[in-house]
Amino acid sequence: VFIDGSWIFHNKTEIMTAFNEPDFKISYQNLPELIGSHIEGQTNRTVDVVRTCFFGAIPVNKPNFDHSPQEAFYEYLQKECRFEVEIFEIDFKNQTAYSPQEKCVDIGLATSMMYYAAQPDAMDVAALVAGDYDYMPVLRRVRMLGKGTQLVALKKLGNVYPTSQRLLNSYDLFDFQPLFLEEH
Repeated sequence: VFIDGSWIFHNKTEIMTAFNEPDFKISYQNLPELIGSHIEGQTNRTVDVVRTCFFGAIPVNKPNFDHSPQEAFYEYLQKECRFEVEIFEIDFKNQTAYSPQEKCVDIGLATSMMYYAAQPDAMDVAALVAGDYDYMPVLRRVRMLGKGTQLVALKKLGNVYPTSQRLLNSYDLFDFQPLFLEEH
């Protein structure tokens, strides 16, 4: 399982609004099991989720920003959920009005997915938890290596479409029906 944590973070407000639950929390501990069960339901085979990789970002050098809640969350994912967590820094250069672009989360995820796809017997299926169409090239390459792919996304939240329609409508990228988180 490969999770774009930044994509989830940036869609959290829409999730809370759509479900009218200001205290809505994603059950990260149950996510790998949910994905495994979804694939099992389509294959009639037992699925063992062997690795869950989470990719996120954290601001550094941002004036008046307390990053301890984010650090605690990432620690929770590692210790309690047993995720492999890779975090990339966003440098604010100690400037209040500076708005840097987040870098590396999608590249980190894509390179890890390709790495595991290229390792003999490391995985049979790569489940992508994201909604950005910039993952399309890596999904094609993973399939070229003979691995299956699964999309875990958000179809529609109110009037917002958190998942790229290009990604959702590219049925040649996935071997299983998409798993939509808002249905669970």
